[in-house]
Amino acid sequence: MTKLWNYIKDPVHHYIKIYDEDLTIIDTPLFQRLRNIHHLGTAYLTYPGATHSRFEHSLGVAELGSSVLGHIITNSEDMWKIDPAKLENMKKTLRCACLLHDIGHSPFSHTCEPFFQNNCLEIVDELASHLDFCQHHSLRPAMDLTTKNILQQKAISSTHEVMGCYIVLTQYHTKLSALGVNPSEVCALILGQVDKNIDPKYLVNYKILASILNSPIDVDKFDYLLRDNYMTGADLVSLDRERLLSAYTINTSDLVLSGKAVSIAINLVVARQQVAMWVYQHHKVVFTTALLQRIVKKLIDNKLIDKDYFTVNNIISNAIDDYDLISVIRANSKHNEIKELYKLFRERKLLKACWKHAIEYDRKITNTVLKKTLNFESAKHAEEFERKICKDLKIDANKILITHTKIVPFSPLGLDLTVEINGVPYSIVSDLGLHFKDIDKYREVPYIFVEDSKKATVIDYLQKCK
Repeated sequence: MTKLWNYIKDPVHHYIKIYDEDLTIIDTPLFQRLRNIHHLGTAYLTYPGATHSRFEHSLGVAELGSSVLGHIITNSEDMWKIDPAKLENMKKTLRCACLLHDIGHSPFSHTCEPFFQNNCLEIVDELASHLDFCQHHSLRPAMDLTTKNILQQKAISSTHEVMGCYIVLTQYHTKLSALGVNPSEVCALILGQVDKNIDPKYLVNYKILASILNSPIDVDKFDYLLRDNYMTGADLVSLDRERLLSAYTINTSDLVLSGKAVSIAINLVVARQQVAMWVYQHHKVVFTTALLQRIVKKLIDNKLIDKDYFTVNNIISNAIDDYDLISVIRANSKHNEIKELYKLFRERKLLKACWKHAIEYDRKITNTVLKKTLNFESAKHAEEFERKICKDLKIDANKILITHTKIVPFSPLGLDLTVEINGVPYSIVSDLGLHFKDIDKYREVPYIFVEDSKKATVIDYLQKCK
């Protein structure tokens, strides 16, 4: 690693080490833009302390990435007995990928990602002409996917990662090359893949690097679980940071956690579920997120915002962030279809949830046929059902909002987490029987928001739906 430049004081990691070469990335307009991207989107309207940004998260991920790799090298020394210069290059490549992993985030983070999806799919062909992943060492179960297929899937599921790779290749190529880092290798790690042009004798090493940044136990999750828990004040997570760091090791060619820290691994499973259910799926967070999305959709439908606004090139050219988007909304706040919605957002006059969380939904809505109806296949279906309720119950269209949330818990059907016990890898969810049976039924939850006076009427209506 190059010369230490300074330390940054951080509420989660206490101190984050910054090296001279990190400044090549940090001191750029697009990275500084991340200061103005709320990490939890609109959650600050519910949790006042949740004003943290993608900027400090990216620094935290870089700190954790370097620390985890250091522990892995210590815990699996034989695998890393390679040319010292090559090892230093791997460390540098991982650190650059950690710093840049969120460089493609849209305003308000995941909240506005859906509006960038079409443009993201449009740049897949161009990216595929520059990137090529080694399928046999892919982290994904489907080994027959082409690089283009992987990019297409990612463009839908992780839009910001694909846009981030485009930004890395077009805006950071020269800077990374000057550091001796291959931009294509950085993109591969961001996407959880291995570059096909890697020397075959280092393939396993690069697979581990990819796992450090993009896997069920990656440092991205590690940082945001700690950071979101701390900044919201939710106090849901009990994770011993130093113990978890030291638990990272390798079994054959896979990144796993040591069985000596199985209690920490269990806490990681529980922590992710707790934060997802009680922070990310908090009914007020869900409402403000859907409300902002509706306002943006109204801007688009009424041609009040340029058709090229939601493109990666607009991020590159104008460094658009949360404040930029709010400025656009304010400039159009007198428009008939925007006025009432923006007033709800600006003055935090929130509609009430018919049920506040997945457990209450499961108890209140006992109509199994209705539950299938509410498991919306798309936003369009939710809008159609919303219009039906408006018509049948004579509710003002601005006084109802229906949306749908989805989380992927650690489970046999979702993410899995592996621990090594006496040299044997075990799934903490399947093999060790630590799967919580109720978790899967809370994977997808519909939410219906109306005025408080209409809640009982709407719930009664829902129970009678056929």
